[in-house]
Amino acid sequence: MIDQIQDVNNEALYGLATVVELPAFVKEARHISREEATELESTAFADPVGRMYPIHTKADTWLSAAYLRKYGHESARSILIEQKLQDACTMWGIDPPSKSSLAGTQKVATEVMSIKYRVDGDIKHEVVVSSPEELRKVASDIQDRARYPWAMRQDVSRQILAAPLTFRAGIPLATTVSLQKSAGYGIGDLTSCVTAINLRKTACRSMHPEFADTLEKTAGLVQKASPHGLVGFELLNKIAGLLDSVDRLASLHDRTPAPEHQLFSLVLAETDVFDKMAVRLQSGDYLHRQDILNADVPTFLKECLGEKLASKDDLWTTLRDLPPRKGKLVAQHVRDHQVA
Repeated sequence: MIDQIQDVNNEALYGLATVVELPAFVKEARHISREEATELESTAFADPVGRMYPIHTKADTWLSAAYLRKYGHESARSILIEQKLQDACTMWGIDPPSKSSLAGTQKVATEVMSIKYRVDGDIKHEVVVSSPEELRKVASDIQDRARYPWAMRQDVSRQILAAPLTFRAGIPLATTVSLQKSAGYGIGDLTSCVTAINLRKTACRSMHPEFADTLEKTAGLVQKASPHGLVGFELLNKIAGLLDSVDRLASLHDRTPAPEHQLFSLVLAETDVFDKMAVRLQSGDYLHRQDILNADVPTFLKECLGEKLASKDDLWTTLRDLPPRKGKLVAQHVRDHQVA
């Protein structure tokens, strides 16, 4: 038996998408991660003992029913789970696919999407994608840093990661990790960041001393801005762009690793580790958990933003669900506290 929490690589989801059409509310939903699942009450699952088949949202309830009906096996346990899922579906007012429809082999009509390759906002090339296989080819091709500069790798990677689940399902986890690094969706440790900068500083010292001087200053600024040893989202993205430019201008891209693979130590695909160290807000900001506690964010949420926490354990979930505007205010509060 498998559910959406255990389906890390989305292979089982891809199997669903080939025989039934995923409803819009499922495609557009933000699905639960393993870390988030550990924070839910047991009543949020159709299988509270095994903590499987979440029913706390409309989209996850639909998926839970689909996973059980396609991949579950007949047993007393599955009968009880099915009963709870039926009750949850009634509550949400949804009609998940039947076992007979999920047992089919006929693929549903596939959507069509386009991937745009842009330079300074202007579209230079466009690829029409009509299947997961074609999207996987684009995902592999965009990793070629000799052909594509950082800004284009970042833009295309973000388009791929934003594609409907019917396209992304089946992309290997390793490729997803690479895409999230290319997209700049991650955080990094100070040691790796300074190492990546110094590697290029040494290579540029004789032939491009002006680059070496800039890199030396950058390393110093990063160390001052990262007192806890963790480099944030915005700063890492700026450094990645700088290092990629240096690599291309100094012809180092054949002799140095891609900057994103050196800089982004942890990305969202590695949620089990990532979520223990940091929180990603809907505003796009990444905040170290210790920085959040040091800045007394619970008090800031209550007194300045009107957000009340039922308990201290609700802090991380509340932060992840904040609207982007409030998320920006929290991020600025944490940064102000670091400066002070």
